[in-house]
Amino acid sequence: MSDASGWGARIGAFVVAGALAALLTGCGGGGGGGGADVSSSGGGATGAPPGGSAPSGTTAITSASISESATTLGNAESLVVTFDGSAEPGSISVTGTLAAEAAGTWSSTVVQNDTYTLAPSSGSWRAGPGRTVSVSAQGAGGGSATVTASYVVNLVFDPSPAAMTVIGQGDFITGTWVSASAHSFNSPTSVAVAPSGRVFVSDSSNNRVLGFRSLPPAPGASADMVLGQADFTSSVSATTRSAYSGPFGISVGGGKMAVVDRAANRVLIYNSIPDDSSALPDVVVGQPGFTSGGTSCAAAGLSSPSSAMLTEDGRLLVADFGNARVLVWNAVPTTNGKAADVVIGQSSFTQCAANDDNQDGAADATPSARTLTSPTGVWSDGRRLAVVDSNNNRVLLWNNLPSSNFAPADVVIGQASFTGSAGNDDDQDGAMDAAPTARTLNRPDGSGGIAVNGDQLAIADAFNNRVLVWNHFPATHFAPADFVLGQADFTTGAFGAVTAQTMTIPFGLTFSQDKLLVVDIGAQRVLGFASK
Repeated sequence: MSDASGWGARIGAFVVAGALAALLTGCGGGGGGGGADVSSSGGGATGAPPGGSAPSGTTAITSASISESATTLGNAESLVVTFDGSAEPGSISVTGTLAAEAAGTWSSTVVQNDTYTLAPSSGSWRAGPGRTVSVSAQGAGGGSATVTASYVVNLVFDPSPAAMTVIGQGDFITGTWVSASAHSFNSPTSVAVAPSGRVFVSDSSNNRVLGFRSLPPAPGASADMVLGQADFTSSVSATTRSAYSGPFGISVGGGKMAVVDRAANRVLIYNSIPDDSSALPDVVVGQPGFTSGGTSCAAAGLSSPSSAMLTEDGRLLVADFGNARVLVWNAVPTTNGKAADVVIGQSSFTQCAANDDNQDGAADATPSARTLTSPTGVWSDGRRLAVVDSNNNRVLLWNNLPSSNFAPADVVIGQASFTGSAGNDDDQDGAMDAAPTARTLNRPDGSGGIAVNGDQLAIADAFNNRVLVWNHFPATHFAPADFVLGQADFTTGAFGAVTAQTMTIPFGLTFSQDKLLVVDIGAQRVLGFASK
């Protein structure tokens, strides 16, 4: 697969605030971790709490800690707040977006009422990012303390979940292509969601990007904006500032938007996220100007790029499919044709052979921890890195975003070691097995075929017609997935009838609040799956 047409052949601040009154004193709870923001106002060794005198010998509260110091919170995980002294139960205050969902219980560990446990009252927290909590209390012996934290809550899916909405089709059982319109696609490849809620879909073979004001709640919705074409019924290809030639990937981050224009071997950068059809890109990467489209193996060149990633800390990463590498710009370019700063998959910017660990310009017999062949998806939060290494049937993970060329990955998904490359090879004998498993991949693919929600990882396993989800960023090779979407179980990989539960070559992915959006390229649609 070298371009979009090849795919055609292959598929034929808080929002809730308030206080919780004193709750039952009970057993349980535990000590705290660190990492959350803590503020306190101290007092003397003794003091009078609200509404009464301090117990004899009670020390003042000066600090508090919270048990979950990571940024990701499990769907049903409790939060344990530990004060360094005896708290006055009636003074407890819980605010933030988790407050309305929480039930709290006091308990004692070192001294009376020094631990307050918050659990989801319905059994699970609402999924998604930006879930905040702030807990404060006054001490029975004086003083007070507050601890504040922010989390991303994991999405949880039912077995074989059904999509709650679809874009590009009028129902969940149609998967055919129709001519270009405001509500149809021809080989959609990527989906991105802006902070405003606007949804962008790259409609590759129609040479355009469609924009929807928000995620449509029902099938058959029409886009309200189009980029790359003069209207919703045109689909011409061109290499200009206002037109596209096979747009593949879309990324939104840091207030900007990037569109991978694959057949023109370039990435177009919008300095502000487009809000109407008149928007034009400000910068082009991979080419010296907006009317050039040739391939190049150089620090400023590209060859059939597949996807891009704009990080919130201001970096640009591009999966350079044809050059078997990922390019990293440490700052989003502000001038045309800017050279990249770091290359992954190669030792220099002029080496572009696939799986070339010895860098002799020819492919080796096996891949390694630092080589790539046909990378299609790239994701980074500015700290970690994940790359979909499609033809090696694996995803590579770096615990730290490389700052030097040819850095080896730390973890491999889909294979037991860095030298494995066969698809669906659970027994690792170098040959494809009869069926997939929870830890194998078969041509993970797509422009943006990887997405992360805090610590939760999703991969588009294209030729197994499914999406795999790991609840935690894998730390070991060959880790099995926790959820599968698109199939009834982990050992089924064939595609069947088009329904709300099935997929035909899933391609692009993105998390959006409590939903996972999946580009189902074979059925010409985008599916939205909601956390249960």
